[in-house]
Amino acid sequence: MPNWKKYKIDELKANVPNAIAIGPFGSRIKTEIFVSHGVPVIRGNNLKDSRFVDSDFVFVTEKKAEELKSSIAFPNDLIFTHRGTLGQVGIIPQNSKYKRYIVSQSQMKMTCDPKKVNPMFLYYFFKSPQGLHELLKNASGTGVPAIASPLTSLKSIEVPVPPISVQNRIVEILCSLDDKIELNRRMNETLEQMAMALYKHWFVDFGPFQDGEFVETELGLIPKGWTIQQLSDLVTIQTSSVNPAKNEERLFLHYSIPAYDERMLPVLEQGLEIKSNKYLIRKNSVLVSKLNPETYRIWTVYAESSQYERICSTEFIVYEPKKEIAWAFLNAYFRDESFKNEFRSHAAGTTGSRQRVTPRKTLEFKLVVPPDSILEQFNDMCSDYFKIQSKNIKENEMLTEIRDYLLPRLLSGEIEVGEAEEQVEEVLAHA
Repeated sequence: MPNWKKYKIDELKANVPNAIAIGPFGSRIKTEIFVSHGVPVIRGNNLKDSRFVDSDFVFVTEKKAEELKSSIAFPNDLIFTHRGTLGQVGIIPQNSKYKRYIVSQSQMKMTCDPKKVNPMFLYYFFKSPQGLHELLKNASGTGVPAIASPLTSLKSIEVPVPPISVQNRIVEILCSLDDKIELNRRMNETLEQMAMALYKHWFVDFGPFQDGEFVETELGLIPKGWTIQQLSDLVTIQTSSVNPAKNEERLFLHYSIPAYDERMLPVLEQGLEIKSNKYLIRKNSVLVSKLNPETYRIWTVYAESSQYERICSTEFIVYEPKKEIAWAFLNAYFRDESFKNEFRSHAAGTTGSRQRVTPRKTLEFKLVVPPDSILEQFNDMCSDYFKIQSKNIKENEMLTEIRDYLLPRLLSGEIEVGEAEEQVEEVLAHA
C-alpha cells in the first residue's frame, strides 16, 4: 500500500454542528406525522440503487424538520443504515431533487470535510469489501440486525486517505463506470415503457382493432377471433434445480432476491458461496418472485450463449414461453397491472415478507390471447427494444464486474491510478 495517512472517520467530518449524527428516536418520527409533501425522509428503499434513489419518499413538515434538525442531511452527505438491512450506504447527490432531507430512525448521516476527503471517495470506501467489513464488524447477531453503539463505531473506523488529487482521480474512474451503468439502466426503463405502451394500446385498449367485430366473453368484449386462455397454455414453469455448492470452483450467474433489491443485476459467484439449491434458467425466461408479492420483483433473462450457467433463487417462479412468438407479449403481460393485481390476490401466509404465491395457481390465470399472426407482429415490433435491453444488461454486468475488481485495488493502492484510467477509458470507448 502507498504511504497514505490513516484517518478516523471522526477526523474527516466537517467542522459544523451534527456533522455525524443518528436519526431521530422512533417516538419522534411516527407514521402519523407523515404528510404528502415537505421535507423527504430517507429510508432503506432509497439506498437500494448503486448510489441513491431520489424518489418514493414520505415527508414531514418544515416545522417538524426543524424539530429534528440534528438528523437533517444535505447534498454530498453520506447515509448509513445502522439497524435492519445492514451494509446499506448511500450518498445524496450534489444535484439532488431536494435541498435537505431527514434520515430515518434506522440511519446515520455524515457531512465530510471537503478539504480532507472527497465525499464520493469515502462513499466508495464503504462500498468496498474493506469498508463494508469495518462498518459491520460491530454488528450484533441476535434479534433485529444492528450495529452496537453505531455513532461510536462509525467515528472510530480508520480509512487510508491519499491526497485529494489522487482521491479525485479515483472517484472519476469509478463514477465513469457507475454513470454508464446508470445510463444503460435508464435506457432500459424507457424501452420497457415503450413496449408497455404498445402492449396497452394493442391488448388492453384494442386500439388497432376497433374497426373489427367484437364478441362478449367472461373477460369482457374482445376482438372476434381472439381467445380466452389459461396461462398454462402459453408457459411452463421451470423447476429443474442444481446445487452449486457441489461445484465449488465453478462460476454461476446468480439471480437472487438480494441482488435484485440492491441493483437489479445478477451476481457472478463461485459455487462455494451459494448455500442452497437453485433453479436452472435454461431458455429465455421471465422470473417473478413469489415472495412478498407486494414488493413486485420481475426479471427478464435472455438465455443467449454464455460461459456461465444461469441460476436463480427458488423464491422466483421461472416462466418459460411455449411459443417464441409469444415472448414479447408475455414479457409485457407479466408487467401489466392486471397480472400484478391477480398475482397479489393469491398471496397466502402471514402478513409482510412471509407471504408467498403458489406457482401452480398462477397457471390458472386467464388472459386474452390474439391470433399467432398478431403475436408475431407484436414480437417483431418489440424485438429491437428487447435486443437493446439485452445488450445493455450484458454491458452492465461487464461494467459492474470491472468496477468491483478495481474498487478495492484502487482504494488500497494495489493498482496504479493511471493504469486504471487507461483500462476504463478503453472499456468505455467500446461500450
